[in-house]
Amino acid sequence: MDLVTAEILIGGDLRNTVFKNSTNPITVPEIEILKAVHGEDSVKVGKECGHVKRTAKAEKARLAERYGMKVVDHVYPGVNGNGIDTGTDPAPKKKTPKPKPKQESLI
Repeated sequence: MDLVTAEILIGGDLRNTVFKNSTNPITVPEIEILKAVHGEDSVKVGKECGHVKRTAKAEKARLAERYGMKVVDHVYPGVNGNGIDTGTDPAPKKKTPKPKPKQESLI
């Protein structure tokens, strides 16, 4: 799961801003929670600054502890954190070519 820097306008107010830098970043799924809490245009995402290995279920539990289950369930419904991108999808499987069917001789 990617970690990013961000600027968060609390309640959409430019005079009340929180900066999340590389020493205190947020996760990518956290962006949607913050948008739900403070407004769609209140989160300005900076740059990627790290990675943390965490399951979607663990991330949902962490977000619920921090922001409350009501908002987290609204953004990411389901027990297992449906919609949370962990960035740990398995490598794509190689496709095995299908054997070509033998053509019968027309002669």
